[in-house]
Amino acid sequence: MKPALLETACTLYSQEAKTNPFNTWLIVENEDVRHRAFELIKTPVLQTRITTIKTLAHTILKEQNAGIRIIPPEEQYLLFSALAKKIFDKKSAETKTITENLIDLYITLTLNCAECPADTDKGQKAAELFSTYRAWCRENNAVDAISALAYAVPLAEQMQADTVICFCLNSTTKLAEKLLAAFTKNPIT
Repeated sequence: MKPALLETACTLYSQEAKTNPFNTWLIVENEDVRHRAFELIKTPVLQTRITTIKTLAHTILKEQNAGIRIIPPEEQYLLFSALAKKIFDKKSAETKTITENLIDLYITLTLNCAECPADTDKGQKAAELFSTYRAWCRENNAVDAISALAYAVPLAEQMQADTVICFCLNSTTKLAEKLLAAFTKNPIT
């Protein structure tokens, strides 16, 4: 079944949520669509059940592992900057652009479930940085906004989601697809 319009998806969500609000989900592409869905439904039973994939991961983590902390982008930037100064040449790692490029590479690799190519000196250092960063996150029971998707996958398998309506998911990544597949076996798209 393919809801042609957001109105159709919202109507379907509202009907299903009346009888099973905790296990009925509407997954949308971005925050703008999410806000439009709120306007159409007017009185959502549970706002956390109308969500984006990224927020779905955060909801799963908070519901299944209350002690985990999702670190904000500013903290992630500071961590990457400090680790880069230790692993790379101090002078080359001090620029804002290098830190931002490393974060962008980390996000791209994480979303595409890929490993850092370590066939060059810079690649080896970047792989070491990512490994050290992940170790820090594990030790501190923390995840960044993107890694939250990966951490949520095994937890999503344990959750009961009876009705999952996926509306207009045009740009899903491998990691997002993994999370959705773990979360529900039969989504209505």
